[in-house]
Amino acid sequence: MNAADDLAALRRALDEVDAALRAGVDHRLALARAAAGPKEHLGLPVLQPQREAEVRAAWEAHAHAAGWPPGLATRLVEALLEAGRTAQGDGDRP
Repeated sequence: MNAADDLAALRRALDEVDAALRAGVDHRLALARAAAGPKEHLGLPVLQPQREAEVRAAWEAHAHAAGWPPGLATRLVEALLEAGRTAQGDGDRP
């Protein structure tokens, strides 16, 4: 294999990872939407600060252990949490 072939193979692998990440986000949003019903039934607000803190901590711990670039986990998890709140109808109820 030459460098061009190596690069093409790496790009295909990255494309596969990107597809898996998109599928993971799709699944996470579906689960967030599903959580809205039980929360509403229990009289809980969409925003659950303690739960979000647990999720943030898990992402930050993983990022630190894996040597991710500073701030990456924070940006990712904040985007995911915001999308999850939106999927649950944040703003439609307390």
